[in-house]
Amino acid sequence: MFSFLYNLYMLSTGNEGSYPECCDGYIKYPKNMGYNILKHEDHTIDYLMYSYNWLNCQYINECNNNYYYNLLKHFACYLVAPNYLESYLCYTYRKNLKYVPWLWQFVR
Repeated sequence: MFSFLYNLYMLSTGNEGSYPECCDGYIKYPKNMGYNILKHEDHTIDYLMYSYNWLNCQYINECNNNYYYNLLKHFACYLVAPNYLESYLCYTYRKNLKYVPWLWQFVR
């Protein structure tokens, strides 16, 4: 029960975006209002690549054995980003996958 509430909270505060419900997502609203769509692209793969690159950068930065640099980086991000802690905990890999909210939302 605790892991469920933890993951739900971290996803709701740390994940600052969401996927549209279907293929056309939000493009249907301008179409319904009479606008002409000149270019329509699917950027789902871009979102996936960004998530992978973000995780990779976190892993590389954490493994460079510079403890004070990492501490300062996280502290600065915490000061300027309102939900940095929740975002960090939402996406960061841990050995116990039960407490990785980003993965939890896909595998129940």
